[in-house]
Amino acid sequence: MAEISGEFKFKYTKKEKKGLPIADALIAATSVVKKAILIAEEEHYFKIKEIDVKTPAQFLSEKL
Repeated sequence: MAEISGEFKFKYTKKEKKGLPIADALIAATSVVKKAILIAEEEHYFKIKEIDVKTPAQFLSEKL
């Protein structure tokens, strides 16, 4: 998980002025390892192509 989060931090920081926070890179890596959908509203998660991200509203609308 640490290796994947480091890759995300590097890959998605060089394109952004502020960059991807390391804690958020770790959260994204966890969703990859666990093969889970990440429920979030933060814009930077939607830029990470390797993860499946949904807003809470999107997630709830699919489950109804």
